[in-house]
Amino acid sequence: MIQKKMHHVSFWYFRLLVIAATVTYVLAFMCYTCVGCGDPFDESQAKQQSCHGTCMKLIANDTVQRHCMGMPFDEKCSKVEGTETCFCSTDLCNGSDKRNISLISVIMSFIALVLLK
Repeated sequence: MIQKKMHHVSFWYFRLLVIAATVTYVLAFMCYTCVGCGDPFDESQAKQQSCHGTCMKLIANDTVQRHCMGMPFDEKCSKVEGTETCFCSTDLCNGSDKRNISLISVIMSFIALVLLK
């Protein structure tokens, strides 16, 4: 009986460890970084950078820049005096105008569904 309880506790510790590791991984995502990499996007001119804030795409004077911002911003685009700035927070979301669904988000949803059953 005690051994069965210990196995059950170990299984819960394992679940918590998996969730903690996944959440830590999910909090960091990848952003493209480049200056002058155009729209339509030329991925060969860009690098990828791990980001703990927000990805940004800036279009000013016909020049496109993509960066990781070290702080969170609302996921939206704004245009002021001919300069357009877009913020997003999923993997490589600043590569184009399309919205990406992060594979990690799908996996986390599946794990949460299984664990909460």
